Amino acid sequence: MSTIPSNPHVDHRPHVDHRTERRRKSAVEATHARSESLVDPVESPAAERRREPRIPRSLEIMVQPVEQNGSPLGDSFFAITRDISKGGLSYLSMRQADFRFAEITLTDAVTPKIMCRVCNTATIDCEGPQQFCLTNMQFLNETNV
Repeated sequence: MSTIPSNPHVDHRPHVDHRTERRRKSAVEATHARSESLVDPVESPAAERRREPRIPRSLEIMVQPVEQNGSPLGDSFFAITRDISKGGLSYLSMRQADFRFAEITLTDAVTPKIMCRVCNTATIDCEGPQQFCLTNMQFLNETNV
């Protein structure tokens, strides 16, 4: 049985849209750079108003806006956490939270989706053309939906 020699000039890798990938990497790098300058630990326990302490932590997450029943609302987007507590998290992204609920997942691990409620969102003043938003989310469970 004869085999057909493979052509060394043919690329057998799956197609990647390099322009889209460069834009995604640029957004990731810009968000990481901005998040590093905004992560400030809480000075003292007296300054903390929440029941659970906030822990400064930068994690890459995907945010999927959803209806309260979990139905998706548009496309998911990339964000970076600023801090996390037992009750919720805050994240930085290039998108304003124009939705009330979202499912959050970590980008670098297989994790369950975490249903959250938007508490508030604000645009952060930055130098340059890119806009960043800081959004605070409350983790939801059966008792506080």
